[in-house]
Amino acid sequence: MGARLHAVILRSRDLERAKRFYGGSLGLELRYEEPGHVAGFDAGGGVMLLLHAAEDDERPPRERGAQVALPVFAVADVDAAVEGLRGAGWVVAEEPTDRPWGEREACVLDPDGHRIRLVQPLGRGGPLTEPEAREIEDRLRSLGYID
Repeated sequence: MGARLHAVILRSRDLERAKRFYGGSLGLELRYEEPGHVAGFDAGGGVMLLLHAAEDDERPPRERGAQVALPVFAVADVDAAVEGLRGAGWVVAEEPTDRPWGEREACVLDPDGHRIRLVQPLGRGGPLTEPEAREIEDRLRSLGYID
């Protein structure tokens, strides 16, 4: 079949504010817009991030329970990205941390409460140790990706 990821769609209750977060603070390029309805950003690698205006009866992610999709953006410097976002007034949900799978990562909240992960490769090589593999498995389980 040869399927590839084409787009990720997130609902937004305040499309203009979400555009400032993704375009202004994260630096994604706005490629398409239907004012008041949808904004499409180039997320890299041919993937689009589409922000759709939420319906009046849709609850924000933090009130719905578990987040269905978790966008992850690669950045050159996680610490600098987090400080830039914090300085712009956005919420940092998890501070930058080195992970055993070879990435430094952090988590921020977009204006609608969607958790957005930022990652930076650490250049680590070689296989994982058993404790590192268990930590990864525990993390995936806590996020609901595996049982």
